[in-house]
Amino acid sequence: MIHKKAFTLAEILVTLLIIGVIASITIPNLLSNAQKEANRSALKKAVSILNQAAEKSYQEFGKYPNCYYWDKNPYGGAKCKGYDSKGNCTGYELNSGGSLPGNYNGNFGQCRDLFDFYKKNLNIAKICETNGYANGCMPLYKGNDEAKLEGYGDDMDEDDKSYEANKATSGCSGYRGAALKTKQAIVTADGMIFFPYTANYASIIAVDVNGMKGPNKWGYDVFSLQAVGNIGKNPIYMPGGCEFVEKGGKTGKQMLYGK
Repeated sequence: MIHKKAFTLAEILVTLLIIGVIASITIPNLLSNAQKEANRSALKKAVSILNQAAEKSYQEFGKYPNCYYWDKNPYGGAKCKGYDSKGNCTGYELNSGGSLPGNYNGNFGQCRDLFDFYKKNLNIAKICETNGYANGCMPLYKGNDEAKLEGYGDDMDEDDKSYEANKATSGCSGYRGAALKTKQAIVTADGMIFFPYTANYASIIAVDVNGMKGPNKWGYDVFSLQAVGNIGKNPIYMPGGCEFVEKGGKTGKQMLYGK
């Protein structure tokens, strides 16, 4: 008599359990990697949108607009001269001790005109000229000061934490939590959210590449882009400009170039 060997119920259950464990480990990783790739592609698209618009503005101004941070700063580094009681920098000077030139960071004389050009030429679905959060153009993002506060231990009191957070973000106060609640915002037809660091200025513009979908976190789907250039050159947008990331996130350069 020929005996056919079959799996027992216990063996089947063990096999299903193993498959379930493997799936619980691999599927979330696959989904996470897919989302990262989607955000990377969307960031690349956002950079392209701004760069194409900047190039197109040449026809509007008859020259490349003066709205850029130096591609190579001609004055060298700078430092804060001191901090007030809340941790805000009271002024900056050159590392050599001299006063900062008026164009230390770059030339921004046409940044308002350039941003107005963007508002007319981007494929826009909605604009909130003020208070983008309250008016439904953007979610509530975490500020760079709030992200800093999360990194301080319980051995510091609240006043010291606040002082250190303000000190660390003093040159980039436009991305603090309180400032983000009042930002101007543009929502494009494909759902991206652009909001300038300074109202109506095109020099630094942040983008949430998938809009309201989330996670709405810096270094995940929210990135800061700055216009970089020089006299007579087209401003080119690239990651930077008070850029920061939340825990586990990546800078824009890391997202785009893996560096």
